[in-house]
Amino acid sequence: MIFQPRQTRAFSLVEVMISIAMVVLLMVGVVKVFQYTANTISSGLAVSEVNRRQRSAQTAFPTDLAGFQRLDSSTTVLDA
Repeated sequence: MIFQPRQTRAFSLVEVMISIAMVVLLMVGVVKVFQYTANTISSGLAVSEVNRRQRSAQTAFPTDLAGFQRLDSSTTVLDA
């Protein structure tokens, strides 16, 4: 019996490099999605803070204006 070496199939260097490049592109895409999500959440929190301040001002203005309306026409703001 003649011994014939068994040929094993393996990945070539080009195939390995292509698969690594595809994995890197996939990772870059995932990082971009996380960055976009973080920016969106940050913008949402900023809008929420502006809305909270606006509600606070909207609540305070009628109270402040009611105090001005109670003053006599002969009394100035500085006299009160």
